[in-house]
Amino acid sequence: MAGTVIRIAIDSDRCQGHARCAVRAPELFDVDDDQGKSIALVDTVPPGLREAADEAVETCPERAISLHDE
Repeated sequence: MAGTVIRIAIDSDRCQGHARCAVRAPELFDVDDDQGKSIALVDTVPPGLREAADEAVETCPERAISLHDE
């Protein structure tokens, strides 16, 4: 739906720092230097990056990333 806000959530307890999300969507994700776990660079998915966000979710082996429509 146009105009829907899509929020990114990362469960840091589940994240093991594989960084596949950062490889798939470097505009959205990076790895925290201190903990070695993935972090979201933005709170919401910008227009045009939904597909990249979906790929990041799908490639996470720990299923630590989720997207929430608002």
